[in-house]
Amino acid sequence: MFDQRIVTKALRDLGPLAFLADGEPFAGCLFHEMVISDGRKMSKHLGNVVDPDELVERYGADTVRLAVLYAARPQEDAQLERLRRPARAPLLTQVWEFSQTRIASVGELAATAAGGDEAGTDGEPVRDMTEHLRLKLRQWCEKAVEKTTEDMESLETHSAVRNVMRLFDRIKDFEKRALAREERLGRADGEALLQALATLAQLLGPLAPHVAEELWISFGHDEDGAQAPWPGVSLELAA
Repeated sequence: MFDQRIVTKALRDLGPLAFLADGEPFAGCLFHEMVISDGRKMSKHLGNVVDPDELVERYGADTVRLAVLYAARPQEDAQLERLRRPARAPLLTQVWEFSQTRIASVGELAATAAGGDEAGTDGEPVRDMTEHLRLKLRQWCEKAVEKTTEDMESLETHSAVRNVMRLFDRIKDFEKRALAREERLGRADGEALLQALATLAQLLGPLAPHVAEELWISFGHDEDGAQAPWPGVSLELAA
């Protein structure tokens, strides 16, 4: 990582940018480190630069982007081999397939509930056996938003991707635990599951924007405003 003062000092010494006379016009500047290939840094001078188009064509832009962000901290060198075999390739596919099947199944639950099938045999509502699990899921989502927001603000993208992966695992764990207590997901559990998946899509926004946008539309949002807002950010903070 280079010191931003080196950059602005060079620009100031050139002369034409008089507004730099009083110093750097920004609080900080981060220059990412090198990509290493066969023990050497990639550079045009060495002629060992790898065109990412091949990876994009094979895996998709979002998967390659996620692999780059996950490969290393910006302040650390990234190994090319980690980018040639994007380790996060299955993640986006799994999130997409899991979300689509749950959207469909929760829609069926809503239709069933409208017909009154969620009541017990005596006409009374079935006792809620999974309320504590829904509370836990909400806490997991809140923690994921908090940690991922901190990571994105500090440009710790590796950790941000890891937090998203962890939240997805916990969403699947919630479903597994709920099904262990009931024969099928109740309507409340299904809605909680979709809310958690929508939060996951929001967190994926800056990491895998194309998939996140399509997921956001799948959750019922207008295509004209398909870009998912960052969760938990107030209007004052966003302004």
